[in-house]
Order: sequence, then C-alpha cells, then structure tokens
Amino acid sequence: MSDRGFIVIDRKITEWRWWKNNTARGLWLYLLVNANWKTGFNSDGTEIKRGQVCRSLRNIAADNDVNIKTIRYWLKKFEETGEIEVIRAHRYNVICIVNYAKYQDVPTDKGTITGTITGTNTGTITGTITGTDRTIVTKKPSNKETIKERDKRDKAGRFVPPSTSEVTDYAHEIGFDSLNAQYFLDYYESKGWMIGKNHMKSWKAAVRTWKTRNQGKEANHAEPERKSEESEYTPEALRRAGFSPIESADDFERVFGVTLTDEERNIGKK
Repeated sequence: MSDRGFIVIDRKITEWRWWKNNTARGLWLYLLVNANWKTGFNSDGTEIKRGQVCRSLRNIAADNDVNIKTIRYWLKKFEETGEIEVIRAHRYNVICIVNYAKYQDVPTDKGTITGTITGTNTGTITGTITGTDRTIVTKKPSNKETIKERDKRDKAGRFVPPSTSEVTDYAHEIGFDSLNAQYFLDYYESKGWMIGKNHMKSWKAAVRTWKTRNQGKEANHAEPERKSEESEYTPEALRRAGFSPIESADDFERVFGVTLTDEERNIGKK
C-alpha cells in the first residue's frame, strides 16, 4: 500500500475483462490493497518486493469470504492473462502484480522517474531520474512496443492472446481471408483460451486448424464427381449436359423431321 494511505484506481478498470465478475473484482482490489508499496521482508526473512503480496491461499480465501478452490481458480486466470505472476512456496504464495508501478505511481512536484518498467520479479527500471522524489511515471507503450513485448513473452513460453489485427494479418498471410477475426477471439475468450482440457499454446496453430476445417466444409459442399462407370450418353447424363435424349421413335421423328415406317418403328423390339 502507499505511504500516503491510499491506492490509485484508474477509471479504465471498468473496461477490464473481469470487472463485471464480483469475485474477480473483489480479489483484484484485495491484491492491490495488500501489495507492498516498498520492498520489505516476510517473517521468515523472504524479501517481498514492491507490488508483491505474500499470503497463503487459506488466508486469502478467509479474507475474501470464499473457498480456496475459487481463489485458486481466479489466481490462475489472472496469471494466464498476464495480470499477475505467482511464486509458489510451501506455506504461502508470493503474488507479483504486473505493471504495479504503472497504475499506482503518480507524479509529484519534487520530480519524477520517467521510463519503461521491464521485468516483473526484479522490478528493473530504465529511464532518467529527475528531482529527489522516487515516484515513477511510465510512458504508455506504443503498439509496436506492445507487440514486441508480446513476442518476447511468447518466446519465454507464456501464452498471450492476440489482438484482432494480429489474427486478421496472419489469416491474410496464410490465404484465409474469410476468417472472422473477432469471432475467433470471442470463441476462445469464452473458453478461457482452452482447447479441450489443455491451455492454448499457439493461436497461429488454431488459425491454421480453422482454415483446414473450412476447406473441408467447402469440399463437402462441392458437386460430387460423376461415377467413372457411368456413360456420358445415358439419358440422365444427357439431361445434365443440357441435351434432350432420343428415347422413342416419336423423339426421332421430331428431332430429324422425318416419318418412320412401321417396320422402322419396330426395329429393336421383340
């Protein structure tokens, strides 16, 4: 918590994906309120850095009046979507709030530190220090920087959901222009980015799978090929080709404009 006795809540939190869920919202505010505002030490000597919460699941559940299973579920969700990182120990968990300084620090008259926060557990800060105050103000990353950071996390093994434009661009790259990128995102968002019982590891692989299935559906709707043993001169084949087959003596007379004799009409009849 801040040494001034309050935490900063940005109005944009109402746009957060979990905001409308009472349990998720309450747990997130609980973490913000209980996070260290400066580096300290646990009773066993463990260093707890700024923006970290040291609690057991049992204590968190009791403080929020919910069961441990619910706490474990939401912490896992927060971890999957990049809000937190969890260092698990035998008797407690150290929960690291990602971008804690970005939302909790405000500029003061004494000066600021401007720059970009890199890393989470170590809290490494790059930038220029001005004045005497140690308040941190982070610049909003550009879209290019965001994509770069996302790629970095992907390489580290952490799955980060793609943006609509990323899905659209990749689908275009592999010739799948018919993909509805927003529908793709909404579909997997509703499933918690799970494929069956497993967490998604590559959204690009999922796009390729959708493309393969789409091609399969198109193939199933294509006109079936004519059987090789079927003659192209059967009445049915001629009708499909746009011709009227000659099936009787009357048809022959009408097509060729002649009159057949009774003998000619009876040719081929038993």
